[in-house]
Amino acid sequence: MGKFFGIIDGENLVIQDIFSDEGDKLWVSYEGEIYNYDEIRLSLEALGNRFNSDAYSGLIAKAYKAWGEDFAKRLNGAFSICIIDKEKEILYLIRDQVGRKPLYFSDVNGRFAFSSDVKSLLEIPRFPREIDLRALNFYLTYRYIPQELSIFNHIRKLPAGCALRLNLRSRKIKKWSYWEPPTVEERLANENELLRGHFSEPEMYGTSTMNSNSGTLNGKMAFLTFKSDPDDILFEIDKICRNLSLNVRTPFLDTRLVEFALRNVPGNMKIRGSMTKYILKRLATKFLPPELPLDRKRGFNPPVSKWLRNEWWNYARDFLMEGDENFFNKGYIAWLFKRHKSILFEEGRRLFCLLNFKVWEKGDFTGDGLRK
Repeated sequence: MGKFFGIIDGENLVIQDIFSDEGDKLWVSYEGEIYNYDEIRLSLEALGNRFNSDAYSGLIAKAYKAWGEDFAKRLNGAFSICIIDKEKEILYLIRDQVGRKPLYFSDVNGRFAFSSDVKSLLEIPRFPREIDLRALNFYLTYRYIPQELSIFNHIRKLPAGCALRLNLRSRKIKKWSYWEPPTVEERLANENELLRGHFSEPEMYGTSTMNSNSGTLNGKMAFLTFKSDPDDILFEIDKICRNLSLNVRTPFLDTRLVEFALRNVPGNMKIRGSMTKYILKRLATKFLPPELPLDRKRGFNPPVSKWLRNEWWNYARDFLMEGDENFFNKGYIAWLFKRHKSILFEEGRRLFCLLNFKVWEKGDFTGDGLRK
């Protein structure tokens, strides 16, 4: 899986895998896929556009010319896009609506650079590799780094559903959201309507019977989970798949399905008591054998607390306690280990976050924060 990368250093411009259109006036580079390619192509052909190939880059170029800088709201897919309009002297960066593809950028030392992978930016000569302590604090608290932050001071993420405009002459940057998750409508689907399968016809839904506080609360929980996913679960999926050269699809993150689920499906259809994915499991009972225990489905939660009390104990303690420490209080770390070993307390999550960070730090950096 290739890396999406570009750098502007003074008058010099280097972008990987670039497509040129309209007499070299428009440049396009991208990573990812556009799932509604056929639909977009038909719309553009109706406007008089003609295509010489099935390449996404040509579609992106024509969509930008036809509909302007917010054209991406019409796309449904997993993508990071760079467009350079040489006539207007503007560079655009665009990330898909739900953040299935990452997009990082940096504007430091007179150089603007972007990439789908942080390591590509770190390989720029004399790039400042300073840890962002705010981001580190977020990671230790939530186990992911939210919104625009990255672990490095001089690298930022473009949030999901956002675009960035860089004026190549003035070097001014503007960011905006071209897509926002929809708010809940008054007319919501009830369980019977959802199970009948009218997923593509929201106008048919009657008034929901959801009047309980639990439904409203669960709806907020589902919304907040969706907002954090690009920085949490989707980030992990992309990293793992990129390292293993896997191409993974996420059908439940189809933009139209996301909009429908957030706008029309009540919270208590998503979370019912302690049961998550309630409506999906109810729907599955129509097609799967009744003896199949759907309630046993679990997320990917390895028993790290157990490991840290047993087979990982010596390794983790030695690794976190040895050598000089730039960020953490070793006395506090020793106290966490003591509490966790007693079994009366649960400190596995904190210790695992610390261990992850230190393995990463010592793997890529020396004690003074510079790469080996």
